[in-house]
Amino acid sequence: MATQAIGAPGPVISAIGLEKTYRTGAVAVQALAGVSVDVEAGEFVSVSGPSGSGKSTFLHLLGCLDRPTGGRYTLEGREVQALTSREPARVRRERLGFVFQSFNLLARSSALGNVELPLLYAGVGDAERRRRAAAALTAVELEPRLEHRPSELSGGEQQRVAIARALVNDPAVLLADEPTGNLDSRSGAAVLGILRQLNRERGLTVVLVTHDPRIAAAAPRQLLFRDGRLIADSRRAGPARAGRAGTAEEVSR
Repeated sequence: MATQAIGAPGPVISAIGLEKTYRTGAVAVQALAGVSVDVEAGEFVSVSGPSGSGKSTFLHLLGCLDRPTGGRYTLEGREVQALTSREPARVRRERLGFVFQSFNLLARSSALGNVELPLLYAGVGDAERRRRAAAALTAVELEPRLEHRPSELSGGEQQRVAIARALVNDPAVLLADEPTGNLDSRSGAAVLGILRQLNRERGLTVVLVTHDPRIAAAAPRQLLFRDGRLIADSRRAGPARAGRAGTAEEVSR
């Protein structure tokens, strides 16, 4: 079957019977056992479940950080298994944005310098790189902090820098792995509010992994994993409270 070009119509993410087995010597551990799910462009989806449920493995496969051992995965209509050995890196650079629990910021660089990095690697010129990085930081409400280093920022502000860095190449999908895990409840709610705002206002597709049931429940769509399987796929009616206001009080209700 011929693969479709990136940008083809249909779900931005499509997983059919996705499997992942890790082997250590003679021992095989099945981390994913036949997961099937579609994510449409512009959705905000949380992925939750107990430790070892397969949620992080699922995110790594979506992010082309690993390859499935079974099933089929397409991103924007293109089959990931058909990519050559060099193509996943290009897809990650051009079509995906990543936010992790650890902020992974360069300590000696300013917020602006950290956000410029993906553009530097992409060969974007100095003036355009600075303009786009500043715009990304403005989008996460950090315009007054462009020249501050990570040590001069709060945990929540550092995570917002990481989100801006993930946005600066205009990805099709933002993948967030426990983005509030290192934050207090108020800062976590503020970060979640930023992600929901980007989803609403820009139509950014967001897939967020979390162990926190309150964060998971704030997403309009929730996927629940257990023992490597997708056991529930639910949608809530109306906008999430935390997405509208982003306050710690609302998320904790």
